[in-house]
Amino acid sequence: SKVSPIIEASTRHFYTTCDTESEWLSVALAMHAANLVSLARLVTAPVIGGLIVNDYYSIAALAVAAAGVSDVLDGYLARKYQKVTTLGSILDPVADKVVINATAAALSAKGVLPLGLVGVFLARDSLLILGGTYFAVKLYREARRRDAAVGQPARSQSSDAWPYRVAPLFISK
Repeated sequence: SKVSPIIEASTRHFYTTCDTESEWLSVALAMHAANLVSLARLVTAPVIGGLIVNDYYSIAALAVAAAGVSDVLDGYLARKYQKVTTLGSILDPVADKVVINATAAALSAKGVLPLGLVGVFLARDSLLILGGTYFAVKLYREARRRDAAVGQPARSQSSDAWPYRVAPLFISK
């Protein structure tokens, strides 16, 4: 029996022994089901846009509804299984923004939404993502400097090294 490197890389708080790679993978997938749901939503965004551009409106409407359900589902899974992760707190809103903007861009291409409105959506979301990234990097560097100043070892690149909670702003809703 070995300790799974997948599990070790995923979290420092959960270790398991598994005899096979498939057991390791199933445990890792169960741990991060919420992140997989968010990732699936992110991947469906261009599909939704393509359905709209190619006049498959009914299927596109179902896909948008499924994306909405998956948005609720990933949060439920993360809270139920107590697997709220930094990655998930970033991936979920990014997936939402990509789905919304892909849908809006496709509707604009079909002449349903004005291009200026889509530009406002894209500008707002781009500023939110760039601003969030800027402050995340700034806070991380400050934390590393603070650690060095008090003689603590430098923070690693793992998600456990991130000392702050990621949460959406009111403006991003």
